[in-house]
Amino acid sequence: MEVIEPKGFLETFNHLSPSMGLNASVIKLERDDNAVLEIMRTLRDQGQRRFVPLVKISSDALASVPLYAGNGIVFKIMAQSCSTPSESTLFKLPPITVDTVPGRNEDFLIKSYPWLSPRGVTKESLENLREVLESLGARIKPKECQPRNIHRLPDRFGTLISVDEDIYDGKPIDPVISDAWLDYIYSIFPIYEKGAIPPQQDDQTDFSFVSIHDRKAAQYTFTGCRVVEAVHHDFHM
Repeated sequence: MEVIEPKGFLETFNHLSPSMGLNASVIKLERDDNAVLEIMRTLRDQGQRRFVPLVKISSDALASVPLYAGNGIVFKIMAQSCSTPSESTLFKLPPITVDTVPGRNEDFLIKSYPWLSPRGVTKESLENLREVLESLGARIKPKECQPRNIHRLPDRFGTLISVDEDIYDGKPIDPVISDAWLDYIYSIFPIYEKGAIPPQQDDQTDFSFVSIHDRKAAQYTFTGCRVVEAVHHDFHM
C-alpha cells in the first residue's frame, strides 16, 4: 500500500472532510468544532499526534473516520449514534480501546484496532462466509458484504473477519462460540492483553502498513465452528 506523509489530526480531518460529505460522523463533526478539538486533545494526551487517512471518499466509509496511526494501529472516529454493534462478536475485529468524547448534541467514540491487510478477499470467499454465518443463525447485511468491510486474519487459512462492527442481521450466534472467537483474536494480537496503545515516537513510529500479530499466528486455526470453509487454502500472507 502507498505510504502517505502523516499529519496532525486537525490537518488530516480538515483535508479529508470535504470529500466525505456523505459520511454520517463527518457530517456531525463539521457541526461541532469543539468535539473535533476534544478528539484531537484526547488522542494527543494518549501520545497519538500524527495520522494517515485510510479512506478518500464517502463510499469508502459511511459511518466512521478510519485513521492509521502507524506501528500497525488504526483509530476509528465515529458518532455514538453510528456505533450499533451486533450482539455477536464472531468473525468481527473487536476494539482494543474505546474512549468517549462529549459533543454538543451527542458523544463521539474513538476506537482503536490492529491493522489488517485488506488483500485477498474475493466474491467466492465472501459467499462462503455468508453460508457459514447463516448456518450459525446470522446473516450479513447485503450492503455490508463487500471487501472493504471484510479482511483476513494473519492465521493459517487467512480467516475472514469483519472490520465493521455492525454487519449482521438475525438472531445472536451461540455466545460460547463468540467467546472462543474473542480468545482466538487475543491470541493472535498480544496488544489486546495490554489493553493500551503505545504512544507514538516521532523518530521511530513506522507508518508503513504493518501487522502487529504474533508471528506464531501463521500456524493458528479457529476450531470453534466451521470456519475453514469460509476461506481459501491458497491464501498467503
